[in-house]
Amino acid sequence: MKNYLFALLVLFAIATTKGHAQEKELYVIYDMVDQSMHGINFKYELRSRNGKGLCSGLYKPYGFRATVQGSAIGSMQVNSEPRQEKSQKEEEDFKDYKRRDMVFTNQETRELYFLENIGLNTIIKEELNLFQWQMLPETDSILGYKCQKAKTEFRGRKYTAWFSTQLPFKAAPWKIHGLPGVVLKVETDDGYLKYTAIQLKIRKSEGEIKNPFQNKKNISWEEFSDIYKKTRTGAEEKAKAYCAKNNIPYNPAMILAPRIEIIIEELNRVSLQDMTKAFRSQVGH
Repeated sequence: MKNYLFALLVLFAIATTKGHAQEKELYVIYDMVDQSMHGINFKYELRSRNGKGLCSGLYKPYGFRATVQGSAIGSMQVNSEPRQEKSQKEEEDFKDYKRRDMVFTNQETRELYFLENIGLNTIIKEELNLFQWQMLPETDSILGYKCQKAKTEFRGRKYTAWFSTQLPFKAAPWKIHGLPGVVLKVETDDGYLKYTAIQLKIRKSEGEIKNPFQNKKNISWEEFSDIYKKTRTGAEEKAKAYCAKNNIPYNPAMILAPRIEIIIEELNRVSLQDMTKAFRSQVGH
Protein backbone atom coordinates (compact mmCIF):
# COMPACT_ATOMS: atom_id res chain seq x y z
CA MET A 1 0.00 0.00 0.00
CA LYS A 2 2.83 2.38 0.87
CA ASN A 3 4.58 1.58 -2.41
CA TYR A 4 1.35 2.22 -4.29
CA LEU A 5 0.86 5.62 -2.63
CA PHE A 6 4.50 6.52 -3.26
CA ALA A 7 4.13 5.64 -6.94
CA LEU A 8 1.03 7.83 -7.21
CA LEU A 9 2.86 10.75 -5.63
CA VAL A 10 5.77 10.35 -8.07
CA LEU A 11 3.42 10.23 -11.05
CA PHE A 12 1.56 13.30 -9.78
CA ALA A 13 4.83 15.20 -9.35
CA ILE A 14 5.96 14.27 -12.86
CA ALA A 15 2.62 15.28 -14.37
CA THR A 16 2.62 18.59 -12.49
CA THR A 17 6.19 19.40 -13.53
CA LYS A 18 5.45 18.51 -17.13
CA GLY A 19 2.31 20.63 -17.09
CA HIS A 20 4.21 23.66 -15.82
CA ALA A 21 6.95 23.10 -18.36
CA GLN A 22 4.41 23.14 -21.17
CA GLU A 23 2.57 26.28 -20.02
CA LYS A 24 2.51 29.03 -22.59
CA GLU A 25 2.44 32.80 -22.36
CA LEU A 26 1.52 35.56 -24.76
CA TYR A 27 4.35 37.84 -25.83
CA VAL A 28 3.67 40.98 -27.88
CA ILE A 29 5.88 43.85 -28.99
CA TYR A 30 4.16 47.12 -29.87
CA ASP A 31 5.44 50.14 -31.70
CA MET A 32 4.43 52.98 -29.39
CA VAL A 33 4.04 56.69 -30.07
CA ASP A 34 3.55 58.86 -26.98
CA GLN A 35 3.31 62.59 -27.74
CA SER A 36 3.78 63.46 -24.06
CA MET A 37 7.38 62.24 -24.47
CA HIS A 38 8.45 64.51 -27.36
CA GLY A 39 6.72 62.22 -29.85
CA ILE A 40 9.67 59.81 -29.83
CA ASN A 41 8.89 56.29 -30.96
CA PHE A 42 9.42 53.64 -28.31
CA LYS A 43 8.71 49.93 -28.16
CA TYR A 44 6.38 48.37 -25.64
CA GLU A 45 6.49 44.78 -24.40
CA LEU A 46 3.52 42.77 -23.12
CA ARG A 47 3.64 39.41 -21.34
CA SER A 48 0.40 37.66 -20.34
CA ARG A 49 -0.20 34.36 -18.54
CA ASN A 50 -2.84 32.97 -16.18
CA GLY A 51 -4.79 36.23 -16.18
CA LYS A 52 -1.76 38.31 -15.20
CA GLY A 53 0.01 40.77 -17.45
CA LEU A 54 3.19 42.82 -17.31
CA CYS A 55 3.91 45.71 -19.66
CA SER A 56 7.41 47.15 -20.00
CA GLY A 57 8.74 50.10 -21.93
CA LEU A 58 11.63 49.26 -24.25
CA TYR A 59 14.20 52.02 -24.50
CA LYS A 60 16.88 51.83 -27.15
CA PRO A 61 20.28 53.37 -26.37
CA TYR A 62 20.83 53.75 -30.11
CA GLY A 63 18.89 55.66 -32.72
CA PHE A 64 17.02 58.97 -32.43
CA ARG A 65 17.38 60.96 -29.24
CA ALA A 66 15.68 64.22 -28.39
CA THR A 67 16.09 66.32 -25.26
CA VAL A 68 14.73 69.61 -24.02
CA GLN A 69 17.38 71.39 -22.01
CA GLY A 70 18.50 74.81 -20.82
CA SER A 71 20.47 76.41 -18.01
CA ALA A 72 17.52 78.64 -17.09
CA ILE A 73 13.79 78.28 -17.26
CA GLY A 74 13.58 80.56 -20.29
CA SER A 75 16.47 79.00 -22.19
CA MET A 76 15.33 75.91 -24.06
CA GLN A 77 16.46 74.05 -27.12
CA VAL A 78 15.79 70.71 -28.73
CA ASN A 79 18.76 68.56 -29.72
CA SER A 80 18.38 65.48 -31.85
CA GLU A 81 21.22 63.18 -32.82
CA PRO A 82 21.20 60.11 -35.05
CA ARG A 83 23.13 57.30 -33.42
CA GLN A 84 24.60 54.11 -34.72
CA GLU A 85 21.98 51.57 -35.77
CA LYS A 86 22.17 47.88 -34.88
CA SER A 87 21.79 45.02 -37.31
CA GLN A 88 18.36 43.98 -38.59
CA LYS A 89 18.50 40.70 -36.65
CA GLU A 90 19.18 42.48 -33.37
CA GLU A 91 16.38 44.90 -34.20
CA GLU A 92 13.94 42.04 -34.63
CA ASP A 93 14.95 40.40 -31.36
CA PHE A 94 15.04 43.70 -29.41
CA LYS A 95 18.08 42.43 -27.52
CA ASP A 96 19.67 45.87 -27.40
CA TYR A 97 16.71 47.51 -25.68
CA LYS A 98 16.53 48.27 -21.98
CA ARG A 99 13.32 47.36 -20.15
CA ARG A 100 11.40 49.32 -17.57
CA ASP A 101 8.32 47.79 -15.95
CA MET A 102 5.35 50.11 -16.45
CA VAL A 103 2.05 48.29 -15.78
CA PHE A 104 1.01 45.12 -13.94
CA THR A 105 -2.52 43.72 -14.24
CA ASN A 106 -4.36 40.90 -12.50
CA GLN A 107 -7.64 39.74 -14.04
CA GLU A 108 -8.55 37.67 -10.98
CA THR A 109 -8.23 40.50 -8.43
CA ARG A 110 -9.17 43.18 -11.02
CA GLU A 111 -6.17 45.26 -9.99
CA LEU A 112 -3.97 47.48 -12.12
CA TYR A 113 -0.67 49.00 -10.98
CA PHE A 114 0.81 51.78 -13.11
CA LEU A 115 4.14 53.62 -12.91
CA GLU A 116 3.73 57.40 -13.22
CA ASN A 117 6.24 60.20 -12.86
CA ILE A 118 5.85 63.70 -11.47
CA GLY A 119 9.47 64.25 -10.50
CA LEU A 120 9.61 61.01 -8.54
CA ASN A 121 8.34 57.61 -9.59
CA THR A 122 4.81 57.07 -8.29
CA ILE A 123 2.82 53.82 -8.29
CA ILE A 124 -0.89 54.25 -8.97
CA LYS A 125 -3.35 51.48 -8.13
CA GLU A 126 -6.67 51.34 -9.98
CA GLU A 127 -9.53 49.05 -10.95
CA LEU A 128 -8.56 46.97 -13.97
CA ASN A 129 -11.43 47.54 -16.42
CA LEU A 130 -11.52 51.33 -16.58
CA PHE A 131 -12.63 51.61 -20.22
CA GLN A 132 -16.27 51.19 -21.29
CA TRP A 133 -16.19 50.08 -24.91
CA GLN A 134 -18.64 50.36 -27.80
CA MET A 135 -18.24 47.38 -30.15
CA LEU A 136 -18.34 48.16 -33.87
CA PRO A 137 -18.90 45.82 -36.85
CA GLU A 138 -15.72 46.74 -38.77
CA THR A 139 -12.92 44.16 -38.92
CA ASP A 140 -9.28 44.18 -39.95
CA SER A 141 -6.29 41.82 -39.98
CA ILE A 142 -3.24 42.53 -37.82
CA LEU A 143 -0.27 40.14 -37.82
CA GLY A 144 -2.53 37.58 -39.47
CA TYR A 145 -5.24 37.71 -36.76
CA LYS A 146 -8.77 38.89 -37.46
CA CYS A 147 -9.56 41.92 -35.31
CA GLN A 148 -12.75 43.76 -34.44
CA LYS A 149 -13.06 47.50 -33.95
CA ALA A 150 -14.15 49.21 -30.72
CA LYS A 151 -14.32 52.83 -29.56
CA THR A 152 -14.50 54.65 -26.25
CA GLU A 153 -13.73 57.92 -24.48
CA PHE A 154 -11.56 57.96 -21.38
CA ARG A 155 -10.34 60.85 -19.25
CA GLY A 156 -10.51 63.47 -21.97
CA ARG A 157 -9.46 61.50 -25.04
CA LYS A 158 -11.25 59.29 -27.58
CA TYR A 159 -9.77 55.84 -28.33
CA THR A 160 -10.16 53.40 -31.22
CA ALA A 161 -8.98 49.83 -30.62
CA TRP A 162 -8.65 46.65 -32.69
CA PHE A 163 -8.77 43.39 -30.75
CA SER A 164 -8.66 39.70 -31.67
CA THR A 165 -10.50 36.78 -30.08
CA GLN A 166 -8.46 34.24 -32.06
CA LEU A 167 -5.85 34.00 -29.30
CA PRO A 168 -6.38 32.08 -26.02
CA PHE A 169 -5.62 35.18 -23.96
CA LYS A 170 -7.23 38.44 -22.84
CA ALA A 171 -4.62 41.18 -22.68
CA ALA A 172 -3.82 44.76 -23.71
CA PRO A 173 -1.07 47.36 -23.45
CA TRP A 174 -1.10 50.14 -20.85
CA LYS A 175 -4.52 50.55 -19.19
CA ILE A 176 -6.52 49.62 -22.28
CA HIS A 177 -8.52 46.69 -20.88
CA GLY A 178 -12.12 45.56 -20.91
CA LEU A 179 -12.21 43.96 -24.37
CA PRO A 180 -12.80 40.19 -24.84
CA GLY A 181 -9.49 39.39 -26.50
CA VAL A 182 -6.01 40.71 -27.23
CA VAL A 183 -5.70 44.37 -28.24
CA LEU A 184 -3.30 44.54 -31.18
CA LYS A 185 -3.78 48.18 -32.10
CA VAL A 186 -5.14 51.23 -30.30
CA GLU A 187 -4.82 54.97 -30.81
CA THR A 188 -6.36 58.21 -29.65
CA ASP A 189 -8.35 60.13 -32.25
CA ASP A 190 -5.94 63.08 -31.92
CA GLY A 191 -2.88 60.87 -32.50
CA TYR A 192 -1.51 61.63 -29.04
CA LEU A 193 -1.02 57.96 -28.12
CA LYS A 194 -0.73 54.91 -30.34
CA TYR A 195 0.16 51.22 -29.91
CA THR A 196 0.59 48.93 -32.93
CA ALA A 197 1.55 45.26 -32.50
CA ILE A 198 4.58 44.45 -34.66
CA GLN A 199 5.53 41.08 -33.19
CA LEU A 200 3.46 38.38 -31.49
CA LYS A 201 4.43 34.98 -30.10
CA ILE A 202 2.80 32.30 -28.00
CA ARG A 203 5.92 30.98 -26.36
CA LYS A 204 7.07 28.78 -23.52
CA SER A 205 6.39 30.56 -20.25
CA GLU A 206 9.29 32.29 -18.54
CA GLY A 207 7.60 31.63 -15.21
CA GLU A 208 4.89 33.18 -13.09
CA ILE A 209 4.33 36.87 -13.84
CA LYS A 210 4.89 38.70 -10.57
CA ASN A 211 3.84 42.18 -9.57
CA PRO A 212 7.04 44.30 -9.52
CA PHE A 213 5.20 46.98 -7.52
CA GLN A 214 3.76 44.66 -4.86
CA ASN A 215 5.88 45.91 -1.95
CA LYS A 216 5.98 49.55 -3.02
CA LYS A 217 3.75 52.30 -1.71
CA ASN A 218 0.89 53.15 -4.06
CA ILE A 219 -1.72 55.90 -4.30
CA SER A 220 -5.07 56.23 -6.05
CA TRP A 221 -5.62 58.06 -9.33
CA GLU A 222 -7.56 60.76 -7.45
CA GLU A 223 -4.62 61.32 -5.11
CA PHE A 224 -2.21 61.51 -8.03
CA SER A 225 -4.45 64.03 -9.83
CA ASP A 226 -4.58 66.28 -6.76
CA ILE A 227 -0.80 66.19 -6.38
CA TYR A 228 -0.29 66.86 -10.07
CA LYS A 229 -2.63 69.87 -10.10
CA LYS A 230 -0.98 71.41 -7.03
CA THR A 231 2.57 70.99 -8.29
CA ARG A 232 1.83 72.18 -11.82
CA THR A 233 -0.33 75.15 -10.78
CA GLY A 234 2.38 76.51 -8.52
CA ALA A 235 5.06 75.96 -11.13
CA GLU A 236 2.98 77.74 -13.77
CA GLU A 237 2.64 80.88 -11.66
CA LYS A 238 6.39 80.96 -10.90
CA ALA A 239 7.30 80.39 -14.55
CA LYS A 240 5.00 83.18 -15.76
CA ALA A 241 6.40 85.58 -13.16
CA TYR A 242 9.97 84.70 -14.16
CA CYS A 243 9.18 85.23 -17.85
CA ALA A 244 7.47 88.58 -17.22
CA LYS A 245 10.40 89.80 -15.13
CA ASN A 246 12.98 88.78 -17.75
CA ASN A 247 10.87 89.64 -20.85
CA ILE A 248 10.83 86.01 -22.02
CA PRO A 249 7.84 84.42 -23.84
CA TYR A 250 6.05 81.97 -21.56
CA ASN A 251 5.74 78.38 -22.78
CA PRO A 252 3.84 75.64 -20.86
CA ALA A 253 6.62 73.20 -21.82
CA MET A 254 8.75 74.89 -19.20
CA ILE A 255 6.76 73.37 -16.39
CA LEU A 256 4.35 70.82 -17.77
CA ALA A 257 4.84 67.14 -18.40
CA PRO A 258 1.58 66.50 -20.28
CA ARG A 259 -0.43 63.44 -19.31
CA ILE A 260 -2.20 61.03 -21.63
CA GLU A 261 -5.13 61.21 -19.21
CA ILE A 262 -6.05 64.88 -19.13
CA ILE A 263 -5.89 66.50 -15.70
CA ILE A 264 -5.35 70.19 -16.46
CA GLU A 265 -7.62 70.92 -19.41
CA GLU A 266 -6.13 74.15 -20.76
CA LEU A 267 -2.52 72.93 -20.54
CA ASN A 268 -2.80 69.34 -21.66
CA ARG A 269 -4.41 69.34 -25.09
CA VAL A 270 -1.13 69.58 -27.01
CA SER A 271 2.07 67.61 -26.85
CA LEU A 272 5.28 68.66 -25.18
CA GLN A 273 6.86 68.45 -28.61
CA ASP A 274 4.36 70.94 -30.05
CA MET A 275 4.80 73.25 -27.07
CA THR A 276 8.56 73.28 -27.60
CA LYS A 277 8.20 74.03 -31.32
CA ALA A 278 5.87 76.94 -30.54
CA PHE A 279 8.31 78.32 -27.99
CA ARG A 280 11.24 78.09 -30.38
CA SER A 281 9.29 79.97 -33.08
CA GLN A 282 8.46 82.70 -30.54
CA VAL A 283 12.06 83.27 -29.57
CA GLY A 284 13.29 83.03 -33.18
CA HIS A 285 15.23 79.71 -33.05
